[in-house]
Amino acid sequence: LGDVEAIARSVVDFATHEVKDEKPERIDFWSLVDSIADAYPQLSFAEGSANTRGLVCIGRPVALRRCVTNLVDNAITYGERARLALSGDESEIVLAIEDDGPGIPEERLEQVFRPFTRVEASRNRQTGGFGLGLTIARTIARGLGGEIRLENREGGGLRTELRLPRAAETAGS
Repeated sequence: LGDVEAIARSVVDFATHEVKDEKPERIDFWSLVDSIADAYPQLSFAEGSANTRGLVCIGRPVALRRCVTNLVDNAITYGERARLALSGDESEIVLAIEDDGPGIPEERLEQVFRPFTRVEASRNRQTGGFGLGLTIARTIARGLGGEIRLENREGGGLRTELRLPRAAETAGS
């Protein structure tokens, strides 16, 4: 019964991943990522990431939080520990998440963004979700004009990169 409820919640979550009432606003991306990281003791920031304050994007805060949380959850679930690196330039913000997991077979790096696709093929709920987290995260990122890319790290682990357009500076910011 618990599994059936989890499946039902997951499907509803996927079907309603867009919060229609949420209006886009300016978001301090470093603060958003930092607040998410607070919930994960297995997560650390790469050196220099604390100096990336002032990286502002335009988006729906709840949706963007969900996007980043899904990416971090994946890194922690499959890699046990992860490191965040935040950077940006005049036009874009980049969040890189590197985990210590097994990575993903090269031929499956794009497939994992399809709904209900999991690399770990067992049906054991302890080893992963329903294959919707990356699908939802990429949909949210693309809705903001961004992108998510995955690549295996040399020596093991996975690097997940979220790229978002940086908001134009406004008077007084």
